[in-house]
Amino acid sequence: RFDLALLRLSRPVLYRENVLPICLPHQSDIFKGQTGVVAGWGKTDTTYGKTGTNILQKATVPILSDEECLQWHDHKNINLELFSEMFCAGHSDGHMDACLGDSGGPLIVYHEGRWTLAGITSAGFGCAVDHQPGIYHKVSDTSSPRHNTVYVTRIVHINQYLSSRMTHHANPRHSKVGLANPLPGIPTYSTYSLDTLAHPPDTPAHSLGRQWIGWLTHGTCQLTR
Repeated sequence: RFDLALLRLSRPVLYRENVLPICLPHQSDIFKGQTGVVAGWGKTDTTYGKTGTNILQKATVPILSDEECLQWHDHKNINLELFSEMFCAGHSDGHMDACLGDSGGPLIVYHEGRWTLAGITSAGFGCAVDHQPGIYHKVSDTSSPRHNTVYVTRIVHINQYLSSRMTHHANPRHSKVGLANPLPGIPTYSTYSLDTLAHPPDTPAHSLGRQWIGWLTHGTCQLTR
């Protein structure tokens, strides 16, 4: 539970085109039904022995209601205890997902005119398995009321285990998973370097532009499109 930590740097962050603060959510914000973008350097292949990638990956995942999440896990005979500071996001067919090595990464949502850190990758039962969505820490449950200012540098995962079963271990039955990009005009399983992310394709679905950050930095949130 409460799968996060707050770190404060001893010196200021050097802002540049692809390093800027991201907005924290209001405690009353509700993201269910919206599409989130998750990013990380974790596994993109569940073949045994495979490691993460040194190129930042991203994927889009729908955010589920708590009821949907529990029903999906129940369908797979998984007894999930979903606490108030957790939420689920993923595709019913296991189309794509976060995986081992992505824990601590961001799930961001374009919400009320700005990019907002809705969740932090935490856990899951396998990777990209049908009806087994990823489980994320709900930032709005623990964020400061002064949501428009970011005082920390990075939200880091401490413990990727919510229980003995809830891990993002590789599943050898699914050999092509992880953070892919299926949106129009972008090849599936394409990858993006940090420099490339600063200038993504100019479409509404990819208008992260220079606002993309992935990690938090000191400063005031001004992430508007």
